[in-house]
Amino acid sequence: MLRARVRLALSLLFVVLAARPGAALIIDIDATANNFATPVSVFLAAGTYTVTPIGTGGGGLYDAWNPWGLTTCIDSNGCPQTMPTTVLGWKNSYDVLSDDITAVSVSGTPLSPIAADPTDITVLEDYWLSNGTETDRYHVDDATVYASPGDAFAHAENSVFTLSTSGFVGFSIRDNGLNDNLGGMSLSVVHAPEPSTAALLTFGLAGFGIRRRARR
Repeated sequence: MLRARVRLALSLLFVVLAARPGAALIIDIDATANNFATPVSVFLAAGTYTVTPIGTGGGGLYDAWNPWGLTTCIDSNGCPQTMPTTVLGWKNSYDVLSDDITAVSVSGTPLSPIAADPTDITVLEDYWLSNGTETDRYHVDDATVYASPGDAFAHAENSVFTLSTSGFVGFSIRDNGLNDNLGGMSLSVVHAPEPSTAALLTFGLAGFGIRRRARR
Protein backbone atom coordinates (compact mmCIF):
# COMPACT_ATOMS: atom_id res chain seq x y z
CA MET A 1 0.00 0.00 0.00
CA LEU A 2 2.80 2.41 0.89
CA ARG A 3 4.50 1.86 -2.44
CA ALA A 4 1.20 2.40 -4.22
CA ARG A 5 0.69 5.72 -2.44
CA VAL A 6 4.24 6.78 -3.30
CA ARG A 7 3.58 5.96 -6.95
CA LEU A 8 0.33 7.98 -6.80
CA ALA A 9 2.08 10.99 -5.28
CA LEU A 10 4.83 10.83 -7.90
CA SER A 11 2.31 10.49 -10.71
CA LEU A 12 0.46 13.57 -9.46
CA LEU A 13 3.75 15.45 -9.33
CA PHE A 14 4.48 14.37 -12.91
CA VAL A 15 1.13 15.81 -14.04
CA VAL A 16 2.11 19.22 -12.67
CA LEU A 17 5.60 19.08 -14.15
CA ALA A 18 4.16 17.99 -17.49
CA ALA A 19 1.95 21.10 -17.47
CA ARG A 20 5.10 23.14 -16.83
CA PRO A 21 7.67 21.28 -18.90
CA GLY A 22 11.23 21.41 -17.64
CA ALA A 23 12.99 24.47 -16.31
CA ALA A 24 12.07 28.02 -17.13
CA LEU A 25 12.49 28.92 -20.80
CA ILE A 26 15.11 31.66 -21.24
CA ILE A 27 14.42 34.18 -24.00
CA ASP A 28 17.35 36.38 -25.10
CA ILE A 29 16.08 39.38 -27.08
CA ASP A 30 18.92 40.95 -29.09
CA ALA A 31 18.22 44.68 -29.41
CA THR A 32 20.22 44.78 -32.65
CA ALA A 33 18.05 42.13 -34.30
CA ASN A 34 14.75 41.31 -32.56
CA ASN A 35 12.10 43.96 -33.17
CA PHE A 36 8.46 43.40 -34.24
CA ALA A 37 9.57 42.26 -37.72
CA THR A 38 11.98 39.62 -36.39
CA PRO A 39 11.01 38.65 -32.83
CA VAL A 40 12.33 35.67 -30.91
CA SER A 41 9.53 33.20 -31.65
CA VAL A 42 8.74 30.15 -29.50
CA PHE A 43 5.88 27.66 -29.48
CA LEU A 44 3.91 27.71 -26.21
CA ALA A 45 0.99 25.59 -25.07
CA ALA A 46 -2.25 27.27 -24.07
CA GLY A 47 -2.17 28.49 -20.49
CA THR A 48 -0.85 31.23 -18.24
CA TYR A 49 2.79 32.31 -18.28
CA THR A 50 4.96 34.46 -16.05
CA VAL A 51 7.65 36.58 -17.69
CA THR A 52 10.54 37.69 -15.50
CA PRO A 53 13.61 39.69 -16.54
CA ILE A 54 16.61 37.68 -15.33
CA GLY A 55 19.66 39.55 -16.59
CA THR A 56 23.12 38.07 -16.90
CA GLY A 57 23.08 37.04 -13.25
CA GLY A 58 20.12 34.73 -13.92
CA GLY A 59 21.64 32.97 -16.91
CA GLY A 60 20.66 35.39 -19.66
CA LEU A 61 22.82 37.26 -22.15
CA TYR A 62 21.53 40.76 -21.37
CA ASP A 63 20.58 43.07 -18.50
CA ALA A 64 19.01 45.88 -20.53
CA TRP A 65 19.16 47.64 -23.89
CA ASN A 66 20.00 51.09 -25.22
CA PRO A 67 18.04 52.47 -28.22
CA TRP A 68 20.57 55.25 -28.94
CA GLY A 69 23.96 53.68 -28.28
CA LEU A 70 24.67 56.60 -25.94
CA THR A 71 23.93 57.49 -22.32
CA THR A 72 23.36 60.96 -20.85
CA CYS A 73 21.39 59.92 -17.76
CA ILE A 74 23.67 59.80 -14.71
CA ASP A 75 21.10 58.90 -12.06
CA SER A 76 21.25 55.26 -10.93
CA ASN A 77 17.53 55.48 -10.07
CA GLY A 78 16.79 56.50 -13.64
CA CYS A 79 15.73 59.60 -15.56
CA PRO A 80 12.15 60.08 -16.83
CA GLN A 81 11.94 59.43 -20.56
CA THR A 82 10.46 62.31 -22.53
CA MET A 83 8.77 63.03 -25.87
CA PRO A 84 10.65 64.33 -27.76
CA THR A 85 13.73 62.62 -26.37
CA THR A 86 15.87 64.83 -24.14
CA VAL A 87 17.80 62.22 -22.15
CA LEU A 88 19.42 58.98 -23.29
CA GLY A 89 20.18 55.77 -21.46
CA TRP A 90 19.44 52.10 -20.87
CA LYS A 91 15.93 50.66 -20.95
CA ASN A 92 14.28 47.55 -19.50
CA SER A 93 11.26 47.48 -21.83
CA TYR A 94 10.08 44.48 -23.85
CA ASP A 95 7.12 43.31 -25.92
CA VAL A 96 5.20 40.03 -26.17
CA LEU A 97 3.32 39.30 -29.42
CA SER A 98 0.44 36.88 -30.06
CA ASP A 99 -3.13 37.10 -31.36
CA ASP A 100 -4.13 34.48 -28.78
CA ILE A 101 -3.38 36.56 -25.66
CA THR A 102 -6.55 36.89 -23.57
CA ALA A 103 -5.26 38.47 -20.35
CA VAL A 104 -2.24 40.54 -19.34
CA SER A 105 -0.93 42.00 -16.10
CA VAL A 106 2.29 43.90 -15.40
CA SER A 107 3.76 43.96 -11.90
CA GLY A 108 0.42 42.67 -10.63
CA THR A 109 -1.71 45.32 -12.38
CA PRO A 110 -4.15 43.99 -15.02
CA LEU A 111 -4.12 45.74 -18.40
CA SER A 112 -7.16 46.36 -20.61
CA PRO A 113 -6.74 46.06 -24.38
CA ILE A 114 -6.65 49.23 -26.48
CA ALA A 115 -7.24 49.54 -30.23
CA ALA A 116 -4.21 51.67 -31.18
CA ASP A 117 -0.79 52.61 -29.91
CA PRO A 118 -0.97 55.72 -27.73
CA THR A 119 0.18 58.94 -29.41
CA ASP A 120 1.05 60.77 -26.21
CA ILE A 121 3.53 60.15 -23.39
CA THR A 122 1.64 57.02 -22.32
CA VAL A 123 3.23 55.21 -25.28
CA LEU A 124 6.24 54.96 -22.96
CA GLU A 125 4.21 53.08 -20.34
CA ASP A 126 2.69 49.58 -20.04
CA TYR A 127 -0.14 48.85 -22.49
CA TRP A 128 -1.82 46.00 -24.40
CA LEU A 129 -2.66 46.49 -28.08
CA SER A 130 -5.47 44.40 -29.60
CA ASN A 131 -7.22 45.61 -32.74
CA GLY A 132 -7.73 42.70 -35.16
CA THR A 133 -5.67 44.28 -37.95
CA GLU A 134 -2.17 43.53 -36.69
CA THR A 135 -0.58 41.04 -34.34
CA ASP A 136 -1.73 41.68 -30.77
CA ARG A 137 1.04 42.57 -28.36
CA TYR A 138 1.68 44.03 -24.98
CA HIS A 139 4.41 46.50 -24.12
CA VAL A 140 6.18 46.56 -20.74
CA ASP A 141 7.89 49.87 -19.99
CA ASP A 142 8.54 51.99 -16.90
CA ALA A 143 8.98 55.21 -18.97
CA THR A 144 12.51 55.60 -17.63
CA VAL A 145 16.07 55.46 -18.94
CA TYR A 146 18.99 54.49 -16.72
CA ALA A 147 22.69 55.23 -16.34
CA SER A 148 23.77 51.59 -16.73
CA PRO A 149 22.39 48.19 -17.79
CA GLY A 150 22.51 47.04 -14.16
CA ASP A 151 20.47 50.03 -13.00
CA ALA A 152 17.83 49.35 -15.66
CA PHE A 153 17.67 45.65 -14.78
CA ALA A 154 17.19 46.44 -11.09
CA HIS A 155 13.92 48.25 -11.97
CA ALA A 156 12.63 45.83 -14.64
CA GLU A 157 8.98 44.73 -14.48
CA ASN A 158 7.53 41.22 -14.44
CA SER A 159 4.44 40.36 -16.46
CA VAL A 160 1.86 37.58 -16.74
CA PHE A 161 -0.13 36.63 -19.83
CA THR A 162 -2.67 33.98 -20.76
CA LEU A 163 -2.83 32.18 -24.11
CA SER A 164 -6.19 30.82 -25.23
CA THR A 165 -4.64 28.53 -27.84
CA SER A 166 -1.28 26.83 -28.30
CA GLY A 167 0.90 28.58 -30.85
CA PHE A 168 3.94 30.72 -31.54
CA VAL A 169 4.57 33.72 -29.32
CA GLY A 170 7.04 36.49 -30.18
CA PHE A 171 9.33 38.39 -27.82
CA SER A 172 10.97 41.63 -28.96
CA ILE A 173 11.98 45.20 -28.29
CA ARG A 174 9.97 48.06 -29.82
CA ASP A 175 12.29 49.91 -32.17
CA ASN A 176 12.35 50.24 -35.95
CA GLY A 177 15.96 51.41 -36.16
CA LEU A 178 18.29 48.71 -34.83
CA ASN A 179 21.68 49.91 -36.09
CA ASP A 180 22.55 52.07 -33.08
CA ASN A 181 21.13 49.73 -30.42
CA LEU A 182 23.14 48.07 -27.68
CA GLY A 183 22.38 45.08 -25.45
CA GLY A 184 19.03 43.35 -25.19
CA MET A 185 16.59 41.82 -22.70
CA SER A 186 16.81 38.34 -21.16
CA LEU A 187 13.55 36.91 -19.88
CA SER A 188 12.49 33.79 -18.01
CA VAL A 189 9.15 32.42 -19.27
CA VAL A 190 7.42 29.86 -17.06
CA HIS A 191 4.15 28.03 -17.72
CA ALA A 192 2.13 28.27 -14.51
CA PRO A 193 0.25 25.08 -13.52
CA GLU A 194 -3.53 25.21 -13.79
CA PRO A 195 -5.20 25.80 -10.39
CA SER A 196 -7.03 22.47 -10.62
CA THR A 197 -3.77 20.63 -11.27
CA ALA A 198 -1.97 22.35 -8.41
CA ALA A 199 -4.90 21.56 -6.11
CA LEU A 200 -4.82 17.93 -7.22
CA LEU A 201 -1.15 17.68 -6.35
CA THR A 202 -1.68 19.29 -2.94
CA PHE A 203 -4.63 17.02 -2.17
CA GLY A 204 -2.74 13.93 -3.28
CA LEU A 205 0.37 14.70 -1.25
CA ALA A 206 -1.68 15.75 1.78
CA GLY A 207 -3.64 12.51 1.63
CA PHE A 208 -0.41 10.56 1.36
CA GLY A 209 0.93 12.29 4.48
CA ILE A 210 -2.25 11.66 6.46
CA ARG A 211 -2.20 7.96 5.64
CA ARG A 212 1.50 7.75 6.56
CA ARG A 213 0.82 9.29 9.97
CA ALA A 214 -2.17 7.00 10.53
CA ARG A 215 0.00 3.92 9.91
CA ARG A 216 2.40 5.11 12.59
